[in-house]
Amino acid sequence: MRNRELKRIACCIIVFALGVTSFSGCGNRNSSSVGDSAVSKSGEVDKEHVFKQKDLEGIIADGEDIVSADYVNGKIMLAANSKDGKGRCISFNPDGTQLQAFDTGCDITACAFDGEGNAYLQCLDKSSGEDKVFLGKFDPTGKELFKADVSEEFSGNSEISGLAWSEKYGLVSCTPNGIQTYDDKNGFGMLVDKKVIGDYDDYGIIYSFIMLSGDRLLMIYHEGTDESNVIIDLEKKTADKALSGISDTLRYSFFTDKAGNLFALWTDGVYKYDPDSGEKNKLLDFRASNIDSATEYVGGNKWQAVALSDTDFIIDLPVGSGDDTSLLRFTKENPDEVSDKTTITLGTMWLEPDVQSEVMKFNRSNDKYEIEVIDYSKLYSDDEQEEARKQLDMDIISGKAPDIINVDGNVKKYVDKGIFLDLTPEFDKGGALEGIELLPNIAEMMKYDGKMYTFMPSFKVATCAVRAKFAKGKGSLTYKELDDLIKSNGTDYEKAFGSNHNKSYGNLLMPHYADKCIDWNEKKCDFKNPEFIEFLNFINKFPDKASGHSNLAEIDKSYAEDKGIYYRELFSNLNEYARLKQLVFNDDIELVGYPNNSRENIASINGELYAVNSNTAHKDIALEFVKELILSDKDDSYSGFSTVKQKFEEELQEATKEKSDDDESAQLWDQINHVMVKMKPLSQEEVSKFYDYTVSINSLDCMNNEITNIIAEEASAFYCGQKTAEEVADIIQNRVTVYINENS
Repeated sequence: MRNRELKRIACCIIVFALGVTSFSGCGNRNSSSVGDSAVSKSGEVDKEHVFKQKDLEGIIADGEDIVSADYVNGKIMLAANSKDGKGRCISFNPDGTQLQAFDTGCDITACAFDGEGNAYLQCLDKSSGEDKVFLGKFDPTGKELFKADVSEEFSGNSEISGLAWSEKYGLVSCTPNGIQTYDDKNGFGMLVDKKVIGDYDDYGIIYSFIMLSGDRLLMIYHEGTDESNVIIDLEKKTADKALSGISDTLRYSFFTDKAGNLFALWTDGVYKYDPDSGEKNKLLDFRASNIDSATEYVGGNKWQAVALSDTDFIIDLPVGSGDDTSLLRFTKENPDEVSDKTTITLGTMWLEPDVQSEVMKFNRSNDKYEIEVIDYSKLYSDDEQEEARKQLDMDIISGKAPDIINVDGNVKKYVDKGIFLDLTPEFDKGGALEGIELLPNIAEMMKYDGKMYTFMPSFKVATCAVRAKFAKGKGSLTYKELDDLIKSNGTDYEKAFGSNHNKSYGNLLMPHYADKCIDWNEKKCDFKNPEFIEFLNFINKFPDKASGHSNLAEIDKSYAEDKGIYYRELFSNLNEYARLKQLVFNDDIELVGYPNNSRENIASINGELYAVNSNTAHKDIALEFVKELILSDKDDSYSGFSTVKQKFEEELQEATKEKSDDDESAQLWDQINHVMVKMKPLSQEEVSKFYDYTVSINSLDCMNNEITNIIAEEASAFYCGQKTAEEVADIIQNRVTVYINENS
């Protein structure tokens, strides 16, 4: 009896720990007095660190990654690889003119340029059927000056981890033996033995290999499982741990100017760094300069840059939320000439990168107004995010809200208090948003009491896919039909929904089911209905503890073998739809939503909600930005579909077109075989079916965090056998009713 009781208590602890989670999205928080309005604390522009941005278009091709960058004799020198391993060397003037390039015929794994603009390359050549490693030298026109096979040079570990050019020592390389020189007549010569430096080849990863002033090398690498860095003095043949004042060098991208001075690129801008003293001085501020805020993803020494001077940089930076980058030139502006602008505030707990990019575009193009993002999550520490949400909620209710609000709460509560601007007339003739036709179901979701108070720039479709033969023409599957499929395919609940799922999986699905039980307009709920009871019984069939971690390849393989039944997906584009159909299932699929007994296709629209403050003093400018945001081109990789009917239809039609072999948008990742596969164009019937399915969804993924936690907390008693599903539902009913009455 004692052992059984201990087991039951342990079960409850596990389920509760895994089950009570916080969900982002539209969950609201109780308001409390937590301080002054964040809007009143918004800061002024840092004019001392403002740089002007210029896009250097047409230099880097779509899908190319820059391997190396340098500044030689007034020319920018780049080495880049395409996704299929075709390397190019590129040179151009800093203003983007006099572009020259040549193909290397191989995948460039390391590169250095000498004082005359010659390129020294380590190349990986697979044309012979086996990996061959070559060192080669090319003049600026692409003429090959030498090429040497070094595949067998270092006893089975032939790859050189870094190349640099020294006016004194010539070509300097980081080899498995140490820091060595190389020339085509004498081969490799030792400069600094590896024993002096450390075990930098444990993982074959050198993050930075940069020549500094005074014939010194900065090297950032892995030493065992830890990051390490040294400055190597080639003359003294010493290697000292050197970079102080920077806690995590892997979060920075380092680069130099022609004199060997060191610069550090981080998420907020560019710093000049003195490796001897550890001092770093900020030169360029991304936010003050309205540079694309996707720069928050820079780091890991991935992004290439060169310094023409302390006030002039060329940097390859990420754009939006996808994998795209742009080659940009940044030139410092005279602080006295940086104009003062009227500030329009945008409050949020977290902003989509594509929306951040639109903010920056607006700011760069407008001479009189500037949108300032107030990220409430950054006003507090990581363990005080609840306070951040309360601050946002209080600012909204107290009338001190930002001009534009990324809504993270009970929208109707704010609407009833007259806080949000009615956008309905703005979509009519003569309104600021005239001519914009939203998808009908999404337009309806934005309405409260028949008026539109919110808008959604982009969206994703949250649903489940199954093999069409399992659906048998039905729009959804019942719990009994799911049971039968699991038994007939010899699988279980954990594997049927992918892998590594236990009872806490129910909390991921909870918003889709609990949303059906709440009527915010009528301020009431019903959790004692048979459908919710069946949902609790459904989740109880998952194991208490998952069997273990499965990688993505194993998960996809389980679906290919019919051990996986339901593929839960958040569709942000049609590439994933095509991947499921063409690679994972290799069969017709049906979007059936989540299982239930009502034959309802339980799916939802997922997206960020925004509203305009009805008391804004800058209504016209705020609406101007709203229009640009709604009509902006969406990044088809991550940000989702456009909510504008015409643009959504155009996005779907793109999937029916035959794409070229080197078009990244047509490449699908085969997780089982670890290769890229070209996507087959979808048929008109397929895209029409997806369109019809999308516009049929009438549920917004906007579940309240507090309510989700209440349900998860109480449901654990049922999962652990302490209470029946009916008893738990009754408690949930009472607690949620109290919450609704207190927060409506």
